[in-house]
Amino acid sequence: MNFTGEHVFKQSRQQLWNHLMDPKVLAKITPGKSSELEALGNDRYKTVTHIKLGPVNGAFQGKLNLIDKNEPESFSIQMEQLSKIGNAQADMQLTLKEISENQTKLSFVAEAKLSGVIARTGQRVMSAVANKITKDIFESIEEHIEEEQ
Repeated sequence: MNFTGEHVFKQSRQQLWNHLMDPKVLAKITPGKSSELEALGNDRYKTVTHIKLGPVNGAFQGKLNLIDKNEPESFSIQMEQLSKIGNAQADMQLTLKEISENQTKLSFVAEAKLSGVIARTGQRVMSAVANKITKDIFESIEEHIEEEQ
């Protein structure tokens, strides 16, 4: 499944970049509830995430890698999540475009692949779930920015 999104933040591109490189923020923007990241070094993280896709609910463990970093313009995230109810892989490319001195548009293009029970059950609701996850991610970043100010 492919999905896209964009949101304008009231921050300079460099400020937003700095927030997105912070592991606390990365944990907040990782889809799911109660996401945790453990730094492994070199932009690699171990992840624990609790996700609910419609009627399917489960804990996932896996990894998140930040790649193709071009500060402060763009970077990519590769995620792999494994659980008893299925697996999820996602690749996301994020672009930060400066609109003005204090406004930056964050755009992303993502591809997610599911297997197991989550693929069979979650497929019916995936579009709605992707939209909700996108909204939650942008709200989490906004909340973090407000807390920091």
